Amino acid sequence: MKLLSIIRKSLKEQYRSFWLLILTVSCAPFFVLVYYLIVESYEQKYRIDIVNNDIQTKASDSTGYGAPFLHHILHSDTLTSIEIRETETLIEGEERIKSRKTDVLVILPENFSERISDQKKGNISEPVAVEFIGDITSMKYMIGAVWIYSILSEFISTETGLSGLLQLRETPIGVSGNRTDFELSIPGLLIFSIIMLMLSASSAFVYESENKTLARIKITRVSTAELLGGISFVQLLVGIISVALTLITALLLGFRYEGSLVLVLLISVMTSLSIIAFCLIIAAFSKTVTQVLIVGNFPLFVFMFLSGAMFPIQTKTWFPVAGYDISLISLLSPSHAVSALNKVLFMQEGFNAIIPELSSILVLSFIYGIIGGWLFYRRHLRIE
Repeated sequence: MKLLSIIRKSLKEQYRSFWLLILTVSCAPFFVLVYYLIVESYEQKYRIDIVNNDIQTKASDSTGYGAPFLHHILHSDTLTSIEIRETETLIEGEERIKSRKTDVLVILPENFSERISDQKKGNISEPVAVEFIGDITSMKYMIGAVWIYSILSEFISTETGLSGLLQLRETPIGVSGNRTDFELSIPGLLIFSIIMLMLSASSAFVYESENKTLARIKITRVSTAELLGGISFVQLLVGIISVALTLITALLLGFRYEGSLVLVLLISVMTSLSIIAFCLIIAAFSKTVTQVLIVGNFPLFVFMFLSGAMFPIQTKTWFPVAGYDISLISLLSPSHAVSALNKVLFMQEGFNAIIPELSSILVLSFIYGIIGGWLFYRRHLRIE
C-alpha cells in the first residue's frame, strides 16, 4: 500500500512538471521527424533546366536538333531520378538556380544544330559548346551535370556517328565556385545566432512577471506597447551583437566576406524582431524563467532544425506567391532569412532580389507579434 501511495504521489508531481514531461516524451519523436526531413531533402532527385537557344529549332522550316533532343529527354521513361524542365530564357533559368528550384541550368547554343550538321556531313567544325550553370560546389549539381553531359554526348554521337564532339563550359552562379563547405555554412549559422534569442528574449519578458515588477509598472501607467517595446529593443541589441560576434569569428577562421553589409544588417534586424515577436508566445505559456528554459526548447528545436539554419531543408510547395514558393518551412521566419543571406553573400544579389524573403519575414513577424502580444497581455498584463 505504501508503494501505491508513493506511485500516486510521484504521478501528481510528474503532472505538475507538465512541460518537462512533454519535452521528455516528445524529443525522440521530434528527431525522427528531423531525420525524415533530412532524408527527404537529400532524396536522389536531380533537377535540370534546359534553355534551347538553337536557331534552327526556332526556324519555321526546320526542327534542327535542339527540339528532338528536348523531346527525347522530356519523354524518356528511363530518367527516373532526373526532373527535366524546358525554360524559356537564361534570366528565368538563373532565377530558378538562385532560388534553389533547380540544380543544373543547361544552355543549348544558337549553333547547336549547325555544329551537329557539319560534323554529320564530315565538315571540319568546332565541337558543340554547351554551357552548364549552377552552384558547382553542390553535390546535386555535380551528379546532375554528369548525367545530362552523358545524355548529350550520347545523343550527339548517335546523330553523327562520332564521339568526343561535346565541349562543356561551366559557369558558377555568384561566387559558389570558390567557396568551402565551412563558408557555405555561415549564413545558416548567422541566423542560428539570432534563433538563440528565443531563450533570452522569452526570459526577459517572463522575468518582469516572475519578480512582481509588472504590478509596479502597471501603477505607473506604462502602456503595454511601451513595456514590450523597451524589452524588445534591448533584445534586438543582443541579437545584433550575437550576429556581429558570429561573423567576426567566421572571418577570423577564414570566411571570405562578399556582399552588402547594409543588407546583412537589415536581414539580421528583421529576423531578430520576428524571433522576439515569437518569444511573446513562449512567454505567454511560461510563469517562470525556469519554465521558459523548458517550454522554449520546443520551438528552439523546430526553428533550429527545420528552418534550414543548420542544414538545407526542402519540403513540398503548397502554392506560389508571385513566383515565390510557399511550403511548410515558410511558416518559420529564419528559413526566409537563410535564403536571403545566401543570395546576398554568395549570389551577389541586391535589395530587389531579396524582397520576397523580407516580405515573408515582415508578414510572419506581424502574425507572431499579434498572437504573442494578445496571449502575453491576457496571461501577464490583464488586470482582473
